[in-house]
Amino acid sequence: MSQRSRFKLWLLIPVFGNWEDTSECLQALARQNCRDFHVLIADDGSVTPPPPEVLQHAFVEYRHFPHSGFVHTCNQAADWILGQGATHILLLNNDTLMEPDFVDICLDYLDSDPDAILHPIIYWQKHPAKVWFSGGKHSVWVPFLRLRGVPSRPHAVDIASGCCLAVPSSAWRRLGGFQELYETYYEDFDFCLRARRAGFDVIVHPKWVLYHRVSRSFPAGHAWEKNYMLIRSSLLFIRHNFSGWKKWFCLILKIIHIGYFMISCWPERFDRLLLRRAIAEGISLRIPEDFHS
Repeated sequence: MSQRSRFKLWLLIPVFGNWEDTSECLQALARQNCRDFHVLIADDGSVTPPPPEVLQHAFVEYRHFPHSGFVHTCNQAADWILGQGATHILLLNNDTLMEPDFVDICLDYLDSDPDAILHPIIYWQKHPAKVWFSGGKHSVWVPFLRLRGVPSRPHAVDIASGCCLAVPSSAWRRLGGFQELYETYYEDFDFCLRARRAGFDVIVHPKWVLYHRVSRSFPAGHAWEKNYMLIRSSLLFIRHNFSGWKKWFCLILKIIHIGYFMISCWPERFDRLLLRRAIAEGISLRIPEDFHS
């Protein structure tokens, strides 16, 4: 017999501007068959306030945090949600859309496995038959390639995306949330690996589907802001989640990858100082050993 009523599900949607996507995401959530959820809009210090259509939904709470970056804002918002008695936190990007059965499928699976960390199959919003990310095993290719297999049934993975991740409150507390040295990018992969080491299953559900617009946080002409974060965080991830030959192999690939970034950003002006800073922080910052479970 279903006991879904024991769950208190909060969706955590971090935002920094981009209110148009946020409004459309909330409209999709307003069309859900199941209304057993709450939403926290966690504003990471947006310059412009939310428009009325963002706050018109009865299921929405809005909190404005000082601008401190994606990861820190997520952790602050999650702490607030835990204080509301949430049993599960569903991290959700604001540039996503979903079908009306999205929450239903999530709660149905959690009803059978409430301690699991759950991840959907994520498709491109512009190409809804094409997989953007589906989670997978931890390998030397994880820092460089997106995993896009579609399983026939729910199965355990090592890596999942924070674009959409349903996390039991017990797991969030045990792991201490995201590691804030990452700031943006790879904090989700790191979180999942720590969760696996702590004994939590990370499950990809093929019937739980999300559509992602992808990279809407960085407007045109700001490629190096995004690449700075990617380079910095990927180096941190490689250093702290690989060892031996795998670490050196990934670092060599990262050098090649940085060259690709430089070419792909053309004709945008190449920022040498930003690149040096990204590499310096990526190879010098150390995550405390006691942070890892």
